[in-house]
Amino acid sequence: MNIKKFALPALALAVVLSGCGRNGSDPESTSAAETTLSTTQTTRPKVTVEMPVSSDGTWPSVIFTVPGQTTAQSTPPLSTDGTTASTPPQTSSTSASTSASSSTTKQSTTSATTKQTTTSRTTAQSTTNPPSPPPVSGNALPVAPPGTELHGLTREQAEAFWSDAVFVGDSIMMHWTNYMTARRDAASYPDFGGKFFNGAKSLTAASLGVNNALWAVSSESVHPKYQGQQMQLWNSIPLTGAKKVVMMFGMNDVALYGVSASIESYGRLIDLIKTNAPETEFYIVSATYPIKNAVKKSPSRDLLRDWNLALIDFCRANGYNFINLTDALCDDEGYLRTDFCNDSWIHQTSAARVVWADILRGYAADRLTGN
Repeated sequence: MNIKKFALPALALAVVLSGCGRNGSDPESTSAAETTLSTTQTTRPKVTVEMPVSSDGTWPSVIFTVPGQTTAQSTPPLSTDGTTASTPPQTSSTSASTSASSSTTKQSTTSATTKQTTTSRTTAQSTTNPPSPPPVSGNALPVAPPGTELHGLTREQAEAFWSDAVFVGDSIMMHWTNYMTARRDAASYPDFGGKFFNGAKSLTAASLGVNNALWAVSSESVHPKYQGQQMQLWNSIPLTGAKKVVMMFGMNDVALYGVSASIESYGRLIDLIKTNAPETEFYIVSATYPIKNAVKKSPSRDLLRDWNLALIDFCRANGYNFINLTDALCDDEGYLRTDFCNDSWIHQTSAARVVWADILRGYAADRLTGN
């Protein structure tokens, strides 16, 4: 993919963070700041981002307000063979009851009809691709989550696959990396013996997205810091020495910029990283959803699902690895499970991080053993 010249969307950003400091006792808190981005060439609409702290003092919540914002276009769903479908498949069910007094003739007719229908369905299925694994819900993605079987490997052997990786992303990814590094403390977590995804690094920040990751470094930017210095990702990632880049974005992008524009920004960002680290392999993690009836309505589950469908196409087109973490955390209606949610919205509990670890180990075991 060639690097393309681009201009950032016209946008002014005011960020209000309250309740806890980045240097406080909570390792997952964020600092208080109010920032405004402007240029001398363009008058840009004001976007307000509020991040109040939840009742337990952790896990920021984000509210985006964009005056005059239009609704983002949705990406059509994919069929089981990876192509775009015009409409999702529809299913229907019927119920029937048969009384004890039904005649032998009626039973025979019903039996013959059932047999004929079954034979017809079997024949039709045999002439198409094998069906996808059963979805978690009607909103499940067409790419199933990795399994959790280690195929004879130990926990440490599976985790070693990620020893040359850097995890990059927003606050949801940041909370995973905080969980990961905390469990390397043998005194606090003796069950892991000081070994938990050892070697893996992180470059994460609250409010980070694929769009603002393209901004210049300034006092208003939200680029992650490396060795105490804020850097653009295409400059900091090579310094980590990572050979694998595991990226999770979306929640800070799709409501503001839309799906299509954010996919374009994702491509530009990866192209810039590849310029400075050409041997890097990319792993794109799906965006996880909010709970049902979340206290914040944006970004919605449906918009994030459109984003994930677009990510699947994006990865297929460019040879990147897609990891469906989302469906492993969903309930049977396709929302984040409430027992995995920390803030009545979208951020996750330690119980959810256990699923993260299992999925990452299972994915690694599949790759290492050829399954």
